[in-house]
Amino acid sequence: KNGIVWPASLAPFDLSLISISTPDTPEVEAEAHRIHELILQAGLTVLWDERDERPGVKFKDADLLGLPARIVISSKTLKDGEVEFKLRTEEGFGVRWKLAELVEKLAAYNAGLSR
Repeated sequence: KNGIVWPASLAPFDLSLISISTPDTPEVEAEAHRIHELILQAGLTVLWDERDERPGVKFKDADLLGLPARIVISSKTLKDGEVEFKLRTEEGFGVRWKLAELVEKLAAYNAGLSR
């Protein structure tokens, strides 16, 4: 329905990072940069979409690329001290991960990948 979902062993990246920000929310891009570094330190590969596009465009493009999971950071999630994590194989909305637990959650995700 929304494009292929590559298995981790074939996916060009382990996950996508989508930052949703405006000129009024530079803190979102700053936190996205920090999250990008944490993802890399966890041993994962990531495609960071920091384009100046509407969120729907970014979500659709990420789906069409077939990456198995995505992390979304926005002013709304940042205000709550969280990010949204979504596996493409699961229907519905993603789950919220606390920023304070992100390193632990990324390590668990990485350990569960079959490469």
